[in-house]
Amino acid sequence: MNTIRAENYRRDQTRKNADYYSSSFRAKPQGGPGLWFSVIKVKVSILRLFRKYQAELKALLMLFVAFFLQATLLNHFRIFNVKPELILAILVFYSFFLDFKPVLGLAFIAGVFYDLMSVLPFGFNTLIFILWVILIRLVSRKLAVENGLITGGVLCMIILLNNLTGQAVRYLLGISTGGNFFPIIAIIETLFTLLIALPIYNLLRHIFRLKPLQKVSLARI
Repeated sequence: MNTIRAENYRRDQTRKNADYYSSSFRAKPQGGPGLWFSVIKVKVSILRLFRKYQAELKALLMLFVAFFLQATLLNHFRIFNVKPELILAILVFYSFFLDFKPVLGLAFIAGVFYDLMSVLPFGFNTLIFILWVILIRLVSRKLAVENGLITGGVLCMIILLNNLTGQAVRYLLGISTGGNFFPIIAIIETLFTLLIALPIYNLLRHIFRLKPLQKVSLARI
């Protein structure tokens, strides 16, 4: 009798173990077509996301390159202790090429970068860069870009306003502004920036695949 009970017990245990391992393999498949299909699906989703935001990713990469050049190489090309505003120039061009919301995000990133290196109160450059982007949108409703002249004019206006605003805030805070020569310094910095603006404009136009005389309505940003 005990032998029969022991045999039945072993059979029950064997059946339970078989059911357990069978359910485990079903719940956690090891490899197979299903796993490869999931991996391919994830890769396709990433590729679609990259294509959707390709212009924004290019713009962000170019902005990081401008950060590096602004903080290193351009320090060796100063005229009267001023250097071109490369980041702000690129940001103005982005206002022509990209949609409004991505440009606001790039303006925020650029402003934070400037704030980290500036003697002005933290957040000033971030706020002023965002205001310039909004100003370009308001002004651009009656403009269209057919060549670099309008772009250069808008860039000149923004750079000059940015320099004069920064110098005025420094003066109010008692920070050295170059004495009575700060308007001249602002003009020199503006002209210096415009000197490198055309090559940058052509480069960005090539990156964003704009034709030489392609009409781009500024109201779209």
